[in-house]
Amino acid sequence: MVQIKLSYIIPFYNGQDTIYSALNSIYTIDMEEENFEVIVVDDKSPVPASEILETFSSQHSNLRIIHHTQNKRQGGAKNTGIKVAKGEYIAFADQDDIINPLQIRAAYNFASTNQLDMLSCLYSVHYEDDSMKEYGIDSPDGMTVTGKEFCENHFFAGVNLAPWSYLYRREFLLQVSRPFEEHVLMEDADWIAWHLIHANKIGYYKHSIYTWIMNPSSITHSSHFLHKADWIKMGCRKIRDAKLYQNISPVFSDLMTFDGRENIRGGFMRLWKVDCYSKFYKHLGPELMKDLEAMEWNQPVAFMIRYPKLTCAFLYIIGPILKIIKSIRQKFRKV
Repeated sequence: MVQIKLSYIIPFYNGQDTIYSALNSIYTIDMEEENFEVIVVDDKSPVPASEILETFSSQHSNLRIIHHTQNKRQGGAKNTGIKVAKGEYIAFADQDDIINPLQIRAAYNFASTNQLDMLSCLYSVHYEDDSMKEYGIDSPDGMTVTGKEFCENHFFAGVNLAPWSYLYRREFLLQVSRPFEEHVLMEDADWIAWHLIHANKIGYYKHSIYTWIMNPSSITHSSHFLHKADWIKMGCRKIRDAKLYQNISPVFSDLMTFDGRENIRGGFMRLWKVDCYSKFYKHLGPELMKDLEAMEWNQPVAFMIRYPKLTCAFLYIIGPILKIIKSIRQKFRKV
């Protein structure tokens, strides 16, 4: 039996306009199709991409399509993909991005030869003005370090907390057994951090394996109340995890605590951008609000945590004005 070297996992939800490009980029990998598989997890998308997926499926026997019976968001789709994957290594892709196929085979070979738990790769960003820029950690190509060394050296100096900029040894993911958070919008940064700090061996690959296509309508730029609320929830998960990192690396524990607090602070300070303030607080829930109230914050954030009703009343008056000012500034920048 031929070994499957690489499993690509793509969560799908209303991506009918972009999934073709994502799949097409993967199917130009310099690797025999029997050596890799593509797993598309349809997260109960209201608008399916049946025709596109059926076309690819009829042409490529290594494409597997899994349908969720309930929506679990990206974290749930990724968890499903990991459970069914058969590859030696796992990679992730978003439905609205593309991979850089010419580098994948070499990246896999380096990871497999060195039996890396994770391989950190460069990535490219395709901006809205069609410009491109490459990002990643500036370290010697081919070097390997422990997860502890990687986190302490790079967490605030180039490390990317998006799943698609790494390759993962499948057995390592199964051993660590830390699933993505489900039913949230911000599911990845704490998951990446957990795996980085627990990895025995991480390698550097100084070539771009992925292109992140900036999309102004993506959830990253969304003003939906869930986005900012789940950003705060992610910050709380980072702080929770940081306590568990103390025995591995006090340095990284402090970094994660600081980063989690910055997520929380940033979420509240951008609350005026949210489309519905009361739903934002309702989504956070009373238990989380109590945990946040027990922490020390500067005055504006402390007020927003302690007095949600007064904050909502104030923002319903001032919020629209701030949004108008922001819109006018954006128009002037474009002129």
